[in-house]
Amino acid sequence: MSDYVTTTLSESATGDRHDLGEILVRSGLLTRERLQEALKVQAQKAKEDSTNAPRLGEILVELGYVTREQVAHEFVHRPDKAANILAPVEAQCEWPRACGYEDVDCFFKVFELAVFGGRKPTRA
Repeated sequence: MSDYVTTTLSESATGDRHDLGEILVRSGLLTRERLQEALKVQAQKAKEDSTNAPRLGEILVELGYVTREQVAHEFVHRPDKAANILAPVEAQCEWPRACGYEDVDCFFKVFELAVFGGRKPTRA
């Protein structure tokens, strides 16, 4: 298992990072040093219990660096929200099908994160 836990990440068309830690640092609510400390705590907790690793926002609140209200506000008003409009799941499933994959489906979806998969047919 990795020594580091990564946070949810999205990138704008300009390549700017919009993960929660970066959003809170840019807003001035969190210093980069405190973000690094929280990421280390997150990694340690993930080592202790990889099936129930806490989210970064939960750790930041637990450490007293930010409040739940601040995390919620910054996430709701994050810079990429307006640009982060995704294609419907069925349209995204069509892309791998067009490349020859079979049994394509979305196996997991939460907010804008999704796991898609399919099977490349065996050649006869």
